[in-house]
Amino acid sequence: GAPAGATPLSKEAMQAAFRAVTRGLARERPVVIVIEDLQRAPEEGLSLFAALAIAVRELPVLLVGTSRRGLSTAWHAELEQLDHVRSMQLERLDAPTVRRLLADALGDASVAGEIAARIVQASEGNPYYVFELLRSLREQRVLHQTSSGAWVTTGVLRELTIPGNVEDLLKGRLAALDAADRSLLEVCACLGEEFDPLLVAEALGEKPIPVLQRLARL
Repeated sequence: GAPAGATPLSKEAMQAAFRAVTRGLARERPVVIVIEDLQRAPEEGLSLFAALAIAVRELPVLLVGTSRRGLSTAWHAELEQLDHVRSMQLERLDAPTVRRLLADALGDASVAGEIAARIVQASEGNPYYVFELLRSLREQRVLHQTSSGAWVTTGVLRELTIPGNVEDLLKGRLAALDAADRSLLEVCACLGEEFDPLLVAEALGEKPIPVLQRLARL
């Protein structure tokens, strides 16, 4: 917000200010700007990002925007018309990649191999979950760093506790669901990781096609 007694900047003035600051920083050194969760940005935020995207064309600036589903397709399509803009669809990491990630983080492929199978299963290839699980193991002293800087395991890893950050994230996503979708997922969860969607529809007393459509959307 504007300071007391000051006139708030207009959208155009705000964009000009951000462009000026970015150019100033780029004159000193290469710049990386990362804006996460663009799908949550208000219209003013998306306009500002687009203005920066245009402004950095000839500058030593890497502007990165991340989003989940829900980002305006019209806004995205318009931005992609710029010849210096690229889009990347990020998939979950496969098991070998997670193992390499752990080996790099721990500096020891053998230690990474001792915990890789459990982390691959628990993270399902989500890199954020991989590092949160790794941090949790360090806090629990299952992983211990010696005076030489090497990491060692202090016992057999029998089960993984979901880190608080990950649990809060999952609870937040579930809380955003409406009651019908939440009930649908609860029935699916009762059946296990793999389930027959037709059995889910029967248990809910609903027709199969609408249930299949809702599952596809979720």
